[in-house]
Amino acid sequence: MENNNVIKKEIPIPELLQKDPAIPAVLMADGVEYIGCPASKDETLEQVALRFRLDVDDLVTKVNEYLKRKNEENS
Repeated sequence: MENNNVIKKEIPIPELLQKDPAIPAVLMADGVEYIGCPASKDETLEQVALRFRLDVDDLVTKVNEYLKRKNEENS
């Protein structure tokens, strides 16, 4: 996986959503009840995780694993 594709917990939600249209499904499968609402436009992935009482490091890992798999499939 290229470094520019590595997601960190400090990433703003709008930037995260621009990475891949399937990322909301990845997050929702882990317990994020909604993503991309107007209230989340100023939030980071870490803030969303805190709001839903989720482990941010686990979310970061799952998003990065998804992006890595997709990158490998497209190579």
